[in-house]
Amino acid sequence: MTPVGQKAFFAWRAAVAAVLAALLAVYGGVLILPGLPLPMLFALALMIGAEAVVAAVLLPAIARNKVEGLALTKLTNFAAIVPFMALLPPPWRFLGGIVPSYWIGEFLLVPRQLALPLAASLPLAVASHVVALVVVFRLARR
Repeated sequence: MTPVGQKAFFAWRAAVAAVLAALLAVYGGVLILPGLPLPMLFALALMIGAEAVVAAVLLPAIARNKVEGLALTKLTNFAAIVPFMALLPPPWRFLGGIVPSYWIGEFLLVPRQLALPLAASLPLAVASHVVALVVVFRLARR
């Protein structure tokens, strides 16, 4: 238990993770990809913020102790590979589309070579992140 309650603690943890990750994404995006259009930069910042919330809430929700938490951290590091699936040829790259972090690679690594038009890619990216957030928060409520 915390003095503010478990719901407030998770909300605070999620909000801090989202804001910090989004701010760092905008700052890093401006430095690393100076020619990236502003709407694309903000879309990436929102997706990266959502990924940070998933990571911040998922591990404490699933792990029952520190040892399990460390083991799960090692497993979640594999998610860092998924955005690189955007570099694969079109039939194979869509396999990564079910994992939310794939869409960050789709927009970041090859922003001018999207496999799908932006009008289709952006809603799919948002939908995959919303589904991941809903699943993670349901796990956290258990």
